[in-house]
Amino acid sequence: MGRKGHCEKRSQSILVVDDQEEVLLSTRALLEREGYRVLTAQSAERALEVMKTERIDLLLVDYFMPRMSGEQLVRSVRAFDPLVQIILQTGYCGEKPPGATLADLDIQGYHDKADGPEKLLVWVAAGLRVQQMMDRARDADRRLADAAKDSPLRVMFIAPERAVTASTAALLESQGFKVLRATNPETALEEFMRQRPELAILDDAFFDQNGADLVRRMHTLDPAAILLGQCRGLDARQRRTIRRSLGLYAVHDKEEDGERLLELLDAACDGVRRLQRTRADSSLRGLILAKLCHELRSYLHVVQGYADILWQDEAARQFDPLLSRLAAASHAASELVQEYLDLAHLEKGIVPVRRELVGVDDLIAELRVHTERQIGSRPICLVTAVPVPGTVLLTDGEKVRSVLSHLLSNSVKLSGAGTIELAVEFAADRTDFTIRHLEGHGNDDLPQLFHSMLEGRDVAGIGTPGQGLALAIALRLSQLLGASLTADRASQGGASLTLRLPVGALGAGAAAESQVLH
Repeated sequence: MGRKGHCEKRSQSILVVDDQEEVLLSTRALLEREGYRVLTAQSAERALEVMKTERIDLLLVDYFMPRMSGEQLVRSVRAFDPLVQIILQTGYCGEKPPGATLADLDIQGYHDKADGPEKLLVWVAAGLRVQQMMDRARDADRRLADAAKDSPLRVMFIAPERAVTASTAALLESQGFKVLRATNPETALEEFMRQRPELAILDDAFFDQNGADLVRRMHTLDPAAILLGQCRGLDARQRRTIRRSLGLYAVHDKEEDGERLLELLDAACDGVRRLQRTRADSSLRGLILAKLCHELRSYLHVVQGYADILWQDEAARQFDPLLSRLAAASHAASELVQEYLDLAHLEKGIVPVRRELVGVDDLIAELRVHTERQIGSRPICLVTAVPVPGTVLLTDGEKVRSVLSHLLSNSVKLSGAGTIELAVEFAADRTDFTIRHLEGHGNDDLPQLFHSMLEGRDVAGIGTPGQGLALAIALRLSQLLGASLTADRASQGGASLTLRLPVGALGAGAAAESQVLH
């Protein structure tokens, strides 16, 4: 393939490490012709010295080198630089790195020199592209951090109208805080979603179930938010009990002077800063993962498109079984990528919660279509049971539908055959959706996996297609809805999952009121 004699100069730097001088010279010439700034090192020891004094964006490392191998160099570099892009390469056909070694090393690519310079340039371009994304994300993070230093931390008081005195507000404002107010849990949640304060103080007037629900939803929306309580007339033991039961950072006695409140807020601010740093690092990793997921999804769509074209070609009819398997595998991979993207959006806390009238019959009908499409030709029967037709729920229909579709998808993947039952049960103050699948592999482990997720423990099943990832998304969405999600072993074997919404069913005539709500 022909190339231009001159390429535009690039600002990124590449360090090439190889014990053969001829390889260093030829690789350097190839990369410089592409416009890159190239440094070289004829040993791993020299490469480490260069990295201490130069900004390196990508490291191109030969695997077989005397004294210190490429594998040892990679591990040494990762001890002080976890972000630099590393491509490992080798030119010995009979002495390639073991697959386990490549999987264990924290590298971004592996190039066989026998593949030629074009393949090497593809690896280099891909590695430097990711490095550019990381640099932009870090720059944006630094700008946000600098802006945060100059902007006041926001403190929201969730208290009755006159519970926050002017003197308390003035004291906090004099110390650089911005004071926000909400007079009840309902408006507090709306303001919390809109303003995103770093600190919130809950008055003892709301130390009840409404307050507990509010605290849980706020922590779901923003795990980094620090929530305090304020009370009057409680001793230290009672304050500890309240703090633990509501999940608060601390509880302040109103009878103590303002300096004590400032002391608590200063300590909380240190926690806020640490959590903001952690959240920024997590956001950076999420940005890179989301970008890779989007690109992977594009390639999967290409695979699915070519499979569809071949299906329509009479000459390819003999390959129908292979094409079916290819389409099924690419479709499963696309679903997994989409689940990762959905979970990333939930973790960012950018998902709003709406209230609308949702017809249960229509909801069940849509879930049936979705599930039967996934069942396909498998020997699985879906049974639905709704005791009262024409009922309506006041909730976020999109999120309820998403939770149940993830749970049903999980059940289909775990059930080799048999029956999946979706049953609805109504009560005055709640509505239960229960999914039971009675046969299939792995069902006995599902309740333990789910309970471990609820307790926040690391679980090996999370990220496994059809298990932890789908359940993680369902769990996050149910928390946003203020609902509970439980898993138990079914009485006849298998598993039983229940979504309990804290809303009772409305009569069929309530559907006519939907125009008012919308």
